[in-house]
Amino acid sequence: MPKPDHAGPPDGVIDHLINIHEKNGTLDKLLASGIGDKVAARMVKPVGYMTGYSVDLGWQPWIWEGGETVELLPGLDPASLTGAGGFGGFIAYDGNLYFTATDAASGTELRKFDGTSITVVDVNPGTGSSNAGTSGFVEYGDKLYFAANDGASGLELHSYDGTTVALVANINPGSLSSDAGSFGGFIEYKGALYFTATDRSKGYELRKFDGSGVTLVADLNPNGGNSSAGIYGFVEFGGNLYFAANDGTTGMELRRFDGTSVTTVDINPGAGHSNPGLNGGYIEFGGHLYFTANDGKTGTELRKFDGTTVTLAADINPGPAGSSAGLNGFVEFNGALYFTARDFTNGMELRKYDGSVATVIDLNPGSGSSNAGAFGGFIVHDGDLYFTADDGTNGFELHRIDGDTGLIEIFDFLPGPGSSQAQLIGVVGDSLAIGAWIDGEGDDIADRYVMLAAIGTPLSTADFHIVDDGSGSFEPGILHHVSDGDLLV
Repeated sequence: MPKPDHAGPPDGVIDHLINIHEKNGTLDKLLASGIGDKVAARMVKPVGYMTGYSVDLGWQPWIWEGGETVELLPGLDPASLTGAGGFGGFIAYDGNLYFTATDAASGTELRKFDGTSITVVDVNPGTGSSNAGTSGFVEYGDKLYFAANDGASGLELHSYDGTTVALVANINPGSLSSDAGSFGGFIEYKGALYFTATDRSKGYELRKFDGSGVTLVADLNPNGGNSSAGIYGFVEFGGNLYFAANDGTTGMELRRFDGTSVTTVDINPGAGHSNPGLNGGYIEFGGHLYFTANDGKTGTELRKFDGTTVTLAADINPGPAGSSAGLNGFVEFNGALYFTARDFTNGMELRKYDGSVATVIDLNPGSGSSNAGAFGGFIVHDGDLYFTADDGTNGFELHRIDGDTGLIEIFDFLPGPGSSQAQLIGVVGDSLAIGAWIDGEGDDIADRYVMLAAIGTPLSTADFHIVDDGSGSFEPGILHHVSDGDLLV
């Protein structure tokens, strides 16, 4: 038995021991040995769960561990499921993986994967579909919450404790749907769960679930009008909850909720809409909340909020037209805020905002637009920033900004003017994955959409390898659902 402070065998030796004991069926003995803790730590690996297509199996749920292959979830009958993760993606809860998928016997229902097999959580018994998770999933308290149609109460908020599904509240009585969470999803704030839902008398308004019952937070647009609270998402900032809502008088404006009452931050005075968060939602940067909004004078531009006053952060496209800043999302990278915005001189281009000034990174020189981030937004990986953009010569291809030098590099997966439309999928462990069109036959024509991955920092397209299934025809879905975590190992 090693001493308590003994480092134990090196990682390479541990990996070798794991392989031997797995083959011999004696892994339990290794885990019970004096180096058991280190063995267990080495066995914990990030895993990606995603939807993908193959010629032989159609659309199925897959596991990707960062290597050159994807595998079907164990215990899956390839002919049974379609559309895995299409409603709400994948979520880990109580040591299991949950997602929605469709089969002929149960319809579109919640599924549970325990690491060995997939079972159905049949919210709407029989062949009827519950469409569970259509507004996403959220863990609150010790249960999983989501909207689902149980066949009697319409699309309403339900809970699941790992064994039983229960209707939380029939907000829109009878068989009508409240569409709980359809605007902005769900957010936990001050110990309660908040979301938007509709009923016959109040319309789409902000609701609160405290663990025992659902109550109306505020009828922001009275007389049956819809405030559509949270239509661009919710964000907690400075101890308050912020979201966009239309009260029927001041238009679609920023609202502040302190746990008791809702007040208005009127960016576009009068009945005009400022639509705060319409492009890219909200992001906290440098102690302020940033989002795009239209003040009625400078158009849809980047705004800066300190908790009291909204100011114009950058007038990128002077005049009333606006720049549509944040159209492809926001990302913080190397102490600056990056996003795409349009001006009449440079087109729709990448911008870098340092807290005071927004400068243009003109990837497509002149007035042409690169539309940086158009496919999959932005990802920071190994200290570098990745996104897809069109430089006017190579089409839409993967770009990288080096975090150390600031140099911009292009990965041209479909050489020539054709676009690979490289789409960021996600990161699992130290592997970056994208979906891209490639010329598999060498005839200068894009003929296959594939999943490509690179470990660490790639130097060129040669460092990306195709991630495939056994049939050699794997294609990542257009809607990617990647959950990076150390569950089910």
